[in-house]
Amino acid sequence: MAHTITRTILLDSSREAVVHYTFISDGTSPDLKNQVILDPMTDIITVPYTQSDQPSPMRQQPSFSVYEFWFNFQQFSGLWQFDNGVNPQTIWQLSQTSGDSHYDFSSFTGIKDRTGPMGTGRMIMTTQGFGGPTAVGDLAMFTPTGNLVVRLKKYYSPRYVTTGRLDQVQNAPYIGSPGEVGVVPIPFINP
Repeated sequence: MAHTITRTILLDSSREAVVHYTFISDGTSPDLKNQVILDPMTDIITVPYTQSDQPSPMRQQPSFSVYEFWFNFQQFSGLWQFDNGVNPQTIWQLSQTSGDSHYDFSSFTGIKDRTGPMGTGRMIMTTQGFGGPTAVGDLAMFTPTGNLVVRLKKYYSPRYVTTGRLDQVQNAPYIGSPGEVGVVPIPFINP
């Protein structure tokens, strides 16, 4: 049997996402090591919508900024990071708690993924103590469990394929929301 990690997408708009995770240890498998918990290319909307609510013709990979999160980890801790394959960027050290913890970074645009061009956009988790049951004082063995709710802001970077000179390529990714008045995306032009 393997650990159970349940991901529920609570909100997935063109600019924001809210994701809920439940972690339940199977009591025998080892700790998680760089386990992907969110992949922007497969788990959420990756193409912003234009004013006509149709997907943009330009595929864009989002990067995230963690605006706020809530968590409650019982009998284990986690290192939550943005993945870049070599040297991940730490988002937060999630320690075991006796109650719910809430952190809000929206007043300064959150903790942004700054892994650079080698970044994958994925969020990964490495745990300590999640691998098996632990004794809690005089109580019987307790199976590690936890919850994490994350509110993310999405930022888009265009991905082009062009045979023209880069200084002649004009492109501006769409930044507004569906139905926003006065925001018009500039189309991709390749002379």
